[in-house]
Amino acid sequence: MFTIETASQIQLLVTLCFSALILGMGFALNRGQSRYMLIHAAFLFPLWIGIFSFFSVKQNAGWILIQFSEPLLVVAFLLLMTVKPQNFKSAQTAAMIVAPLFAVVLFVQPMLSLSATKQYILVCLTILVSLINLYNLRKAKGLENLLFWSFLCIIASGILGSLWNALFLTYLSHTFKTAAYAAFLVYVYKAGYQRLMAKTQDAEKKLSDFNRTVEMEVKKRVFQLQLSNEKLVNISKTDKLTDAYNKAAILDLIETQTLQKGTEFSILMFDIDLFKQINDSMGHIEGDKCIKKLALLSKQCIRDMDSLGRYGGDEFIILLPNTSEMQARVIAERFRKKVDETNAPHFTVSIGIATFPGNAVTTREMIAVADEQMYVSKNRGRNTISYRNM
Repeated sequence: MFTIETASQIQLLVTLCFSALILGMGFALNRGQSRYMLIHAAFLFPLWIGIFSFFSVKQNAGWILIQFSEPLLVVAFLLLMTVKPQNFKSAQTAAMIVAPLFAVVLFVQPMLSLSATKQYILVCLTILVSLINLYNLRKAKGLENLLFWSFLCIIASGILGSLWNALFLTYLSHTFKTAAYAAFLVYVYKAGYQRLMAKTQDAEKKLSDFNRTVEMEVKKRVFQLQLSNEKLVNISKTDKLTDAYNKAAILDLIETQTLQKGTEFSILMFDIDLFKQINDSMGHIEGDKCIKKLALLSKQCIRDMDSLGRYGGDEFIILLPNTSEMQARVIAERFRKKVDETNAPHFTVSIGIATFPGNAVTTREMIAVADEQMYVSKNRGRNTISYRNM
């Protein structure tokens, strides 16, 4: 390197430093098969030629090697940009092999003489290929626009570099060359950074989609578990024969109502008249049918806010929230008439009414009053309703 003049040393340093930076940054930011990798591969040619120029012992040989940097760069760039995507990997491999071999051939060439005519031909070749690259990039936008300006600077450097009669023009040529390499470096960095960010965003999107899928699956499983738990709870509270609340569940509901201060509610307690005779004469299967039919009629006669529970055997309780004694009597009478219309077999019910807080203030008291009034109905001849005056 030290056998060449200062201007050539500057040119060599620019070639080596920027080529190494572009290659290193390119391989760091653009791993895999992509057109960006081919752009980096083009800089293998000036890098290897610069290395061989650095170790050249002859001033003329070193200077001649330097002159081949830009022509090979622009030609390699043009060739690599025509490669199809399926051949990217092969093109990269070829560039990595051909670049050092080309530098070796130039370095060991015994006739390293570059006349003025050959020099102008080399400059013209550089400008011509750069113009072709410019034509290919004529509609470049965004980052590709940096490549357009890079080749424009290479053209300016080649034109000014061919005018050796002025030292000022020589350094100006090196300035344009440095600007060209700098633009390539910025392009490589931004292109690699954008590609890296795109991969990161894609990975984040996939992670977000995965998390959303997992979250939805977890919510689905939780919902299913809640449904299963509710089903189990309902099963534990439900009488299997009639699908009404069992004794414990209906008593809990009544207890809850008694704890609500300032409210009024009523309960109806009833059973099938002469149910023992039905069982004895028709059998227990028919008796169960009567119980199931009574439960079905009860559900048809009550409101959505009301609750039906099987207290035991053929005895049932209907809880009527926000219902006074007068309203309970109307509901009970309507229900009694509905049951009286049954047939195959025909049966009737005796109903007792208790109202909170007029008749009782605890669950036990409510049950006791309703049971007492139910037997009053039976003593009155059955198929009737009874209530205690408040």
